[in-house]
Amino acid sequence: MKKQLLILTAALCVFSLTACGKKDENISMENSENPAQYTDNDSADNIVTNNQADGDKVVGPNMDGVESHADVSHATWGKIPEGLKEAKNPKYKIGDKVIINAAHDDDMQGSEGTIVGAYETTVYSISYVSTYDEELEENEKWFVREEIQPLGEKKLDVGSKVIIEADREEGMKGAEGVIDTVEETVVYMVDYIDKEGEPVKNYQWLKESELSPAK
Repeated sequence: MKKQLLILTAALCVFSLTACGKKDENISMENSENPAQYTDNDSADNIVTNNQADGDKVVGPNMDGVESHADVSHATWGKIPEGLKEAKNPKYKIGDKVIINAAHDDDMQGSEGTIVGAYETTVYSISYVSTYDEELEENEKWFVREEIQPLGEKKLDVGSKVIIEADREEGMKGAEGVIDTVEETVVYMVDYIDKEGEPVKNYQWLKESELSPAK
């Protein structure tokens, strides 16, 4: 009898252990499935987030994008004044290669450039007092007619006082100046590499007489 009870007890223990093992196995499988499911969902969310982060930047009233902030400077070369007319038959066409013979800036003269715009206008050199540091800028070249306004005078000639509306350099816009020279001609906007190897984009302005064809 005792032997039979021992056999029965042993059998019950084996059955219990087997059942517990299957139950634990089922729980383990369920847990192994759920984390996989959550991981997939998390991965999907991460993919969406990464796509949004790496995709096109959203631009709103207060979101200009990183690139536009990186390009901010005091110079605004390339801004075409309202009313400035393109030249109908300029000597140099857009895309032509030229040599710059002017020395408006350091390391400019002798540089090779590419024409990116040609316009018919009256061009001026002007002496003005900078609104930034009150320094006198003498015989600054060049301003087109569309970038200046007369100061109490309708006709603009040598000696006329003007207000500068161009904003290519700090202290230029809003400065009061006096016209030094006046000339009707074609002016060009030019991209070039200066003598130091630095690229200059949309330089304004160069007169036709200050350029020659690149060989």
